[in-house]
Amino acid sequence: MSKAVQKTATSTVLVILIFCVLMTTGLTPAAYAAGDTAIRSSQPIYVDGWSVNITAYSINGANFVRMRDIGYIIDFDVRYDSADDSIRISTKEPYSGEPFMIGSAPEQAVAAENHLPIYVDGQEVAMLAYNIDGSNYVKLRDVGAAVDFSVKWDAARNRVLIDTSAPYAVETPQAPIPEPESDIPGGTPIDYSLQANPAIFDSYFTRAKYNVDRQHVLDTGTNVNWGTRRTPQSAEALNAADCFFSNIAQMSDLEKVYCINDYLCTHVTYRLDATFIGDDFWTTMAYGVCEDYARAFQYMCYRAQIPCLFMTGIRQPAISTGRHAWNEIYLDDMWQFYDGTMSDSRKTIILSKTSETANTGYKYADNNPKATMYYKEVYVPGSTM
Repeated sequence: MSKAVQKTATSTVLVILIFCVLMTTGLTPAAYAAGDTAIRSSQPIYVDGWSVNITAYSINGANFVRMRDIGYIIDFDVRYDSADDSIRISTKEPYSGEPFMIGSAPEQAVAAENHLPIYVDGQEVAMLAYNIDGSNYVKLRDVGAAVDFSVKWDAARNRVLIDTSAPYAVETPQAPIPEPESDIPGGTPIDYSLQANPAIFDSYFTRAKYNVDRQHVLDTGTNVNWGTRRTPQSAEALNAADCFFSNIAQMSDLEKVYCINDYLCTHVTYRLDATFIGDDFWTTMAYGVCEDYARAFQYMCYRAQIPCLFMTGIRQPAISTGRHAWNEIYLDDMWQFYDGTMSDSRKTIILSKTSETANTGYKYADNNPKATMYYKEVYVPGSTM
């Protein structure tokens, strides 16, 4: 993995990919050139072999993505510096902004060229940037060149491939190669979308996209790129994790969830000023916030073969900002709510068949219910009908 990704997490990192130069609240870049037309890109994007669902636009034949999104996924920091009206990228610091949103950008928009200076580790770099629907987008290849990760186009499958372990290199253009009629010798492709709730499909969450994501889940068990920050890396940590999952392998899914909850609440301490470290989680004690509880829980459920989603949204009544992260897991033939942060603070397990109050006295509002419904169907077809 690249220098940037070696600092990151899972998490899932979710999701992984590439993209959005920040537009924090109140940021209004000064001058834009005449607008070009930006069209939502239909090319799948993969990071280190993982399908990543991220907003990308095609402008004059090139892919543009939001820098904040790639910073979140690869785990480098992106911020706006009001002192000189610039974008500052630090590959030596973990991402400190908010998680990205998917599926909510318009299909077509006017792209106004943006001339804010962009710095990477203190050095100004050349990146073509546009303001689209209030956010700053940069050319994907420019990001790869500046942060130093490989960006290639797979002509055979018409997809973008990011390799964070390889340096950036200028690629010789390729001519598109037609897709084979079938990926099954002598047969026809499987249309997994026929198994899913038809209500999940729209112009972004298409049946074609679903088939790609569903196949990836069948091949790997998940569509999340975990990164390094929330997964075991050292031999000691890997052995501890393997031992834990071996010990719970024969349990029912509900028993596994109770054991995972106990381990999580024993090995994480809530602290705002700390960075979660996966090896510490598996060997001693890790420190983190609600996102770390939820990401670690998702990884553990993945290892235990329990479908699990990472959720973000608003919790009311609010504690500080009200922003929160939690999970939904598939148990007893239905999706159920789980809040690891609250489970730890209440010294019990917050597991509920409804997310309205979730046995906590709080109400939870999902940031992106459309995407949640889609990914529930990706993991368990028919589970939302």
